[in-house]
Amino acid sequence: MRYSYIFPRLFVQLMLLPLVLLGLLTGCGNDEEFLIKCDIKGLGNKGVEIFYADRGLHRASFHPADDKVTLRGSSQEPVFVDVFTVDGEWLFGCVARNGDDLEVKMSLADPSKIEIKGNDDSRRYAAFLSANDSILRRCGNDEEFLIKCDIKGLGNKGVEIFYADRGLHRASFHPADDKVTLRGSSQEPVFVDVFTVDGEWLFGCVARNGDDLEVKMSLADPSKIEIKGNDDSRRYAAFLSANDSILRSGDAAAVNALIAREVRANPSYISSAMLLATRFNARGYELLADSLINTLTPEARPEGVIGGFAGLVGEQLTPAVRGDVRTMTFRAAPDTVVRYVPAMQSYSLLVFVGRSKHDSIRSVLREMQSTLPKKRFTEIEMTVMSDSATWAASIRRDSAKWVQAWLPGGVAHNAVRAVQVPYVPFFIVTDSLGHQVYRGGSVSAASDTLRSRLAPYFRDETPADSIAD
Repeated sequence: MRYSYIFPRLFVQLMLLPLVLLGLLTGCGNDEEFLIKCDIKGLGNKGVEIFYADRGLHRASFHPADDKVTLRGSSQEPVFVDVFTVDGEWLFGCVARNGDDLEVKMSLADPSKIEIKGNDDSRRYAAFLSANDSILRRCGNDEEFLIKCDIKGLGNKGVEIFYADRGLHRASFHPADDKVTLRGSSQEPVFVDVFTVDGEWLFGCVARNGDDLEVKMSLADPSKIEIKGNDDSRRYAAFLSANDSILRSGDAAAVNALIAREVRANPSYISSAMLLATRFNARGYELLADSLINTLTPEARPEGVIGGFAGLVGEQLTPAVRGDVRTMTFRAAPDTVVRYVPAMQSYSLLVFVGRSKHDSIRSVLREMQSTLPKKRFTEIEMTVMSDSATWAASIRRDSAKWVQAWLPGGVAHNAVRAVQVPYVPFFIVTDSLGHQVYRGGSVSAASDTLRSRLAPYFRDETPADSIAD
């Protein structure tokens, strides 16, 4: 009887022994690694990397699925673990050692709201950062600026920022449910352009390290935008919203007049420089643009905001570019060479066009040719095109009575390189000494200049001097 009782008990114990050993092994196995189980809203399937130092720098990559990923590392002693996306965006940090099993919950839309469970130190660290986020960002953000965006209709579409600070900087970010925090770094104020990943411009602002901006807008009506965090970005956004209809009109003269009034009224605001650099149309208005740049006070024109614009305007105002136009020689037909000499007429119109020449330009050229005094005036049209056959075909329907020439090599052609044509179509009016009396992108303005200058000679219909060899 005694043995019959002991044997079943021993049998049961022996059967349970593997399970006990498995439990012990499982419990002890985590001494070889730590786990960080993450649920990061908005992460999607973007790769994640961890970095930590334990007798050398350790790095490991992981691949989430639907916002979730388990990170693994190994260290016998506590180490600080930094967690990044594969494109370099810092997500969070925690402390871990072998045996730890952490759980992390956060959202990319508001990474300051993070919860960490699994060890007390990581929990306290995350709680402290969340509770003191605004203070820490003001004090510690000397290394970066933040732009917190709430863009209705954006969804989870990626966003990119571009800014120039000793080189062009570009960074990508991934929103969640219309929200995203953009980060950059510049010691000086820079203009930041914000685009969707498919190239749609969203908004612009000025920022420097330490700035913490908030942006609210809707893709359904992007003109209604509100920016908080620094006065210049706020003023810039408010101006764009208040004057949206004029700014979208396409009327360069009206837009430039509007910007000019704002710059002259507020020359000490960086927002004035922002408007000048991004909304002023300098084509044909280079002198006005230069005057407005010089109206700004020195502190209102940081290099990262207006430097590029000022440089482009300055290039068109150098003495070499706006100096006298000298004698030029062009190819006008397969067997014809034309020589342009300013002194052979009172005024000349040099027309630079590309592959697409609008009918409006043709009609103005025809009208000037038929109505302006021919002895005092000549027109030369120069086409920027890749080959002469295409050029010849393009001018066949013009039936032009003015000189038409081809520029192999485009505006870099030796004959015209000195006048620095910035774009096409472009127009230069010169007098008999080669002085440039008009330079810009408007054929109407060029025509008006010629009519004003030639008004005293309108009754003189003597044939014009030839300029062909």
